[in-house]
Amino acid sequence: MYLAVSKTDNGDFAVVMSTPLFHYLSLLPDRLRDALDSPDYATRAMRRMFPPGYSDPEKESEYQDLVKGDLLQQRLQKIAAFEGIVAQGSVSNSEGKLLIRAAEFDACLSFLNDLRVLLGEELEIEDDDWERDIDPDDPRADKVLMLHLLGYIEQGLLEATGMVDFEIDPEDL
Repeated sequence: MYLAVSKTDNGDFAVVMSTPLFHYLSLLPDRLRDALDSPDYATRAMRRMFPPGYSDPEKESEYQDLVKGDLLQQRLQKIAAFEGIVAQGSVSNSEGKLLIRAAEFDACLSFLNDLRVLLGEELEIEDDDWERDIDPDDPRADKVLMLHLLGYIEQGLLEATGMVDFEIDPEDL
């Protein structure tokens, strides 16, 4: 599996990847949309995605009434933007290609990050040693792999901006 991200001359981002990764990315919008379509705001993931604004229950209720709908709509728009990016992409037997326009970059990055938050909370990640105990046969292994892939894609996008310079050890993937 491979992924290469580069910034084009006009400021857009070209993403070339293995065909399986392209197909995998096309499934991700539904994963996040499913969580948002009938959110249980008591779950860790929803509390992270829709954090409380006040400790006072009455003020918090008013705050959530004011902002929750807008925040949900923003997240759904980011999902739609990512779906549009994938729909405009191309795939062959050897590789998949996406073009992320500069105007879509923030929405794409935010979508990927929302998925990582959702997965991290579902996995109940509390510290840096969270993956040491994951066995390939563990039912959470697929979520761990997804979390790594999303982080790798985010890293590629951020490095392509030229504003971030860091490396992830391939053994961490």
